[in-house]
Amino acid sequence: MKTNQIALLAVAIIIIIACVGGIYILSDKNKDNSNRGVELSDSDYYPVTVSTTVAGIEYHQTFTKKPERVITVRPENLELLISFGLEDIVVGAFANDTYRTLDKDLQDEFDAFEKTPVGAVIPLELVLSLNPDFILGWASTFNSGGGLIGNIDMLNGYGINCFVTNRPSSSVEDYLKIIETVGIIFNTNEISAQKIAEWDIRLANIREKTANINESEKVTAIVIEDGAYDGAYYVYGSNFLTGDLITQAGGINAYDGSMDLLTPEKIVSLNPDVIFLMIWDIQKTDPDQAISEFKATPGFASMTDDVVAFPFQELYMGGILSETILDKMFEVMYPELV
Repeated sequence: MKTNQIALLAVAIIIIIACVGGIYILSDKNKDNSNRGVELSDSDYYPVTVSTTVAGIEYHQTFTKKPERVITVRPENLELLISFGLEDIVVGAFANDTYRTLDKDLQDEFDAFEKTPVGAVIPLELVLSLNPDFILGWASTFNSGGGLIGNIDMLNGYGINCFVTNRPSSSVEDYLKIIETVGIIFNTNEISAQKIAEWDIRLANIREKTANINESEKVTAIVIEDGAYDGAYYVYGSNFLTGDLITQAGGINAYDGSMDLLTPEKIVSLNPDVIFLMIWDIQKTDPDQAISEFKATPGFASMTDDVVAFPFQELYMGGILSETILDKMFEVMYPELV
């Protein structure tokens, strides 16, 4: 089985590398697709243009050369660039020191960075003092109301390209497109192709193991964010990346919406077999205690006893940097198939 997986991975990487070069590249140099699957030097590769979306508005970002001075906003984005081997070009990292990397092998490199905690605002003067040519952030970094730094049009005016790693994000496929685009931006298509191939291997394994399960017999589950907002709770449905993980892990998301605030009564009516409880700061919150408090919440007493806690960064869009989350969900929903 392991040999077959290695063979599948090798084939997947070859196929993806052969295709990835022309999916998003819009530059004159590559528009004839003659360079697909060919290793290009930076001088032959650029310019490339990619798109990113904030609040439904699409922004085209053209890179005339490989980014050389990068700012990351959110710890997940710093980890993402470290995983691509791009840590040497990060000149500013807005992240908290308490973050635990999803890839445990990257923790020391993450901790070695001098980081600036993310507050309500990141002063534009501080950003410009770092002389960046690229900012990797979330939609909240660049939203039209000002965001943490400012909107993309304004930052483009300073010669700074931007890219968002959490919007749009309605499915695992969207997430993989983000990984692919990061590879395009930095001319690291082989690395992104390998990451995507690793996801594909896991997805194929799960599909194989659950192939003989009838739809009516599949485990139903929901993702609930720990903590109420005016008596309601965020539930992540099948039309949202976090909720789509349930589907990709072989289950059925009991809620077919997006990321919505639902009352306890509505949540109970979904009647899931499993609840994945998303905890914001699992370093400060004991998972068992969080589960006990959730079960003790008025209105939830009649719900399933099968509640499993996961860290925010493992489940929320933009932070899913490790495909092993699929394995964890699968093991919870189908322990007999592990």
